Amino acid sequence: MKHYVLLLSSAFFLLLTVACSSYNYLDKTKTVDEIAATENRLEKVYNMCLGHFTNEQQAVNPSSPIYKAQELISVPLWTKRTGEHWAYVSLMQQGKTQYMLSQEVWKFERKDPETIEVFIYEIPKKDNYINDWKKKEPLANLKPADLIEHGDCNTYITKVSNNEFRMKSGKACKRNFTDLVKYINIDGMITPQSIELHNEMLDINRQTIFAYEEGIKFVRLPKADPRY
Repeated sequence: MKHYVLLLSSAFFLLLTVACSSYNYLDKTKTVDEIAATENRLEKVYNMCLGHFTNEQQAVNPSSPIYKAQELISVPLWTKRTGEHWAYVSLMQQGKTQYMLSQEVWKFERKDPETIEVFIYEIPKKDNYINDWKKKEPLANLKPADLIEHGDCNTYITKVSNNEFRMKSGKACKRNFTDLVKYINIDGMITPQSIELHNEMLDINRQTIFAYEEGIKFVRLPKADPRY
């Protein structure tokens, strides 16, 4: 009996330790209400782009296979770099966290009083960092100088209303998404609740392969109830 009680106590202690040591990867993101109440434009836009988003509602009855269920997870990066705004952005098929569609680093800067500029970088040896968004300090062994620039692949975010902003790339961005998709035109709307993209995918000659004409709508999931 004593042996049974000891085993039970040990199992309980192990479960308690695991529960206490788990990290909510959304801990450093903000809620819809917190974002909506933010007055600083750079902070508001930055936090609109952080969080866990999914288009699973749209994918229930998709009008096209290109609207299949996907997840977008974006978390703060290098938060000890005071005055800078970095994000680790990952896109995956729904529930397939080991198979990333893309992994990037975004840096947000104020270009002028009306515009936020986003610089997009590639991660070197990115296969080594799959699921780094789950960590308390993602990409901890990398620094900005290690990142690979995408050339002129900058995106500009401007205000439409107090809690609605337009996101648009200056020109076609070079991106090796697949054997066919080599460039992308970014065009979307962001709010505290969602990110809606009408991106256009281009081939090596910058000819359109397909576009999200209806928009692929990623809806924010609750911070307090992380999926992973």
